[in-house]
Amino acid sequence: MSDRARRKRLGRVQKVWEDDFDKCVLALNEARGRADAAQGLLEEARARTRVARTAKADLVNGGSADEWAAREAWLMTCGIREEKAVIARSFADRAVQEAQAAVVVATQKIERLKLVIARLARGDAEDARRAERVLEDEAAARMSRGSS
Repeated sequence: MSDRARRKRLGRVQKVWEDDFDKCVLALNEARGRADAAQGLLEEARARTRVARTAKADLVNGGSADEWAAREAWLMTCGIREEKAVIARSFADRAVQEAQAAVVVATQKIERLKLVIARLARGDAEDARRAERVLEDEAAARMSRGSS
């Protein structure tokens, strides 16, 4: 297979890998969006938990057993929601990290392939220069034979 054909084939591979890179970037952006949404939910859950703690603390001055039980249940529910939000945020962060790693790998693959294509192009250019020098040498040899 000639270098030109190989370069053309590698160009098609590069196009496919660039499409994969675009998909990785899109996945990264989506993962970041989910992570931001998870962070928002976590902040809301933490705010609810703070409100529930404050409401429970307000009962120190007095309150019925039913009120204490209700506030305690509310605080527990808020705590569970906050814990779930922390876990969701953790998963979202991990998805962002994995997507970032995929983008890095895709970028590295494309850059390595570009280097290979550039080397092949330099090889083609060098071959063309060699062929041109051979033609020039042959033409010079004919001229020198003709003038002798």
